[in-house]
Amino acid sequence: MADAYKKVSYDSESSCRFVFEKSGRKISFERHNYKPSAWGKLQCVDCGHKLELSQDDLETSAMSEKLSKLKLIEMDKNKKVRPKYDSDYTIYKISLSKEVLDLLHSVISDALISKLEAMFSTVDELNYIGKTFKHAEKRFIRGHLDKAFSGGGSSDFHDFIREYFPDRDLANELFSIEVLQVLDYELYLDQIIQAADNAERYWIGYFHSQFREYGFNTAPGGAHFGESFSLPDIDFKTFDSLIRESVHISLSDGPLDWISERLPNGGSTRWIQEACYDIYGESYSDIRKEYIEDELLPLIKEGWRGHAITEMFGLKTRNDEGSIAPSGTYRVTQWCKELFDDDTMTISKARRLFLPAIIKQLIRKGFLTYKDIADQLPGATERTIEKYCFDELGAGQKELKIKIYQRYKANNLLRSNWSQMILQYQNCH
Repeated sequence: MADAYKKVSYDSESSCRFVFEKSGRKISFERHNYKPSAWGKLQCVDCGHKLELSQDDLETSAMSEKLSKLKLIEMDKNKKVRPKYDSDYTIYKISLSKEVLDLLHSVISDALISKLEAMFSTVDELNYIGKTFKHAEKRFIRGHLDKAFSGGGSSDFHDFIREYFPDRDLANELFSIEVLQVLDYELYLDQIIQAADNAERYWIGYFHSQFREYGFNTAPGGAHFGESFSLPDIDFKTFDSLIRESVHISLSDGPLDWISERLPNGGSTRWIQEACYDIYGESYSDIRKEYIEDELLPLIKEGWRGHAITEMFGLKTRNDEGSIAPSGTYRVTQWCKELFDDDTMTISKARRLFLPAIIKQLIRKGFLTYKDIADQLPGATERTIEKYCFDELGAGQKELKIKIYQRYKANNLLRSNWSQMILQYQNCH
């Protein structure tokens, strides 16, 4: 890649830290004037602070001569998207080119055009660097455009989008997205988040996007809690635990009010929303959805039924008289609706998305009776499995064994043991 180093200006007394006010609070970030010192290495010309990419980083990023822009986009689209602690990560660049000025002349005011012309007087593009465990394009649309035009986004980047673009379709058309790096979870394992944080910091430093004349990043990237936002009399782990616990409070019961009541010095619901943006870089609703996904999705994928999930989370399923109470199951159903962005989603519908693969896998492992299969799925009944086998596989208990036997016989494996016969079933469907 071309050398991205450019001379930068400073808007505060300290070149490596800047302080600004937001909603009446002072916020401070480190911000270094990096210059490439070697391949994949940066060093601040003012204080000597260093950043570098590992060899694995270099081989999976735009630094590699083997990876074209199209190949990196393909890697991002094909990566494994799982809960964020064991997912692949993408570092992306959202850019606005100087060429858009001509296109915007007819849709925004002359005053805004003049401001944009001033921004592009010394550069050809303005950049925003981010990381995501989802796909880059989805992150741009759901994580930035949606927030900007819903009014929920409070970052400088979201403010810029709202100010200069009259609608989201135009913004979606004029901003470009580039994949800078795809981090494979298998290379980093439990260090994946730290590796993604380091990569994000590197690319923000590389493109100087923390400096207003070059981009829209406010923070230096990575896990920067403690630098950017101070919580009165509460540490991050406590705050984060309240956010996590609040997902058990339904939206109608006011989870933000629940958090506010447990903060040592109070804190309005608006303050909590702003804290979420400043600390996590996401709205409370997006963080809530991720934490619900962390807890709920693995259980749904394992075939758990609604009442088993409510018991797992300690939610009430019976009232004091012993009769069924709907509150626990209702709450899990609401979680499903939030998680899948579908107001018609139910626990049963969510399970059915994954049940075919789960049951086929169990059959291949040798669980061939309805009872054996149901015993592996918390809350499942033999009737559920029987219905699935007839509806999806077109086979009952006996037919399953016959299919496997026929496959076994066709491959001349008459001396094979039963486990080998089961393995042959893999190719039956």
